Amino acid sequence: MPHIHDQNTSQADAPVAQNLAIKDDGDENLNAATKSTTSVHVREVNGLARVARRWARKLRVMSFGESKTKKKIVDITGPTNAWIRSILRESSVIAEISQLRKRPYASHVQKHTYATWVGLGHLQIEQSPFLPSGTYFITNFRHDVLVSLPDRQEELCGSANSGSKWRITNDSDKRWYIQGGSGPWFAYRWPSPRAGNTIIASQEKFGWVIGQRNAIRDPDCYLIYATSDLPLLWGLPDGDEQTPVALCRGETDSKNWWRFHRIPDGNEDQLAPSANADRSRYV
Repeated sequence: MPHIHDQNTSQADAPVAQNLAIKDDGDENLNAATKSTTSVHVREVNGLARVARRWARKLRVMSFGESKTKKKIVDITGPTNAWIRSILRESSVIAEISQLRKRPYASHVQKHTYATWVGLGHLQIEQSPFLPSGTYFITNFRHDVLVSLPDRQEELCGSANSGSKWRITNDSDKRWYIQGGSGPWFAYRWPSPRAGNTIIASQEKFGWVIGQRNAIRDPDCYLIYATSDLPLLWGLPDGDEQTPVALCRGETDSKNWWRFHRIPDGNEDQLAPSANADRSRYV
């Protein structure tokens, strides 16, 4: 049996930051959920989405101390509930469960599984182990916004309205130069980098490593970093307009994952779609 906590347990006694819980609607529902999910391969994306929708109906996800009623909750951090943690981890949502209190669970999973910028739908999302040189739009996987370099600003930022096109060039030393904006600007980072430092534009070239997050599970997601700076990676702390791209920690955190939408040769003059325009075409 899963370890049960009474909802009236004091906040001091309850696990704090990373404790996750699922409301127990009865042993029958838990047993049914277990039986219905054990046959689903945890690495199958569509299966994960179906499991999440089933849980959304049977179980409600919340954190300790949220319910105002006397309900019992099941601590999924216990060893007997490893199957729950496995599926949550494989669908890249375990880090954000504490934020799901006001959002449907299924839609959250779908956002991470199927996040696609509609206006870039006809462009190829690169899935090569070795990113080829070319011109790209870059989108953040979690927040589904484009990397932009606004005029007269030095910081790269996320934008849901428009994005810059980036010329990415690989040299023979397995480094990539990321050039974009309206001038000869390259993505650069300050000396002595620390977590939270923003990525800026500079006329000085800087060599980045662009590597696949996982060739099997996440072939279309990349990590961007400097070898000397590990474990610091490019990340986007939130999805607000013009949030700066910054150095963050966490290879498994999807806010640090990036997608590259390749612009076909000869079409480099295309612009990213405007949020107020028809996203089925370029404007």
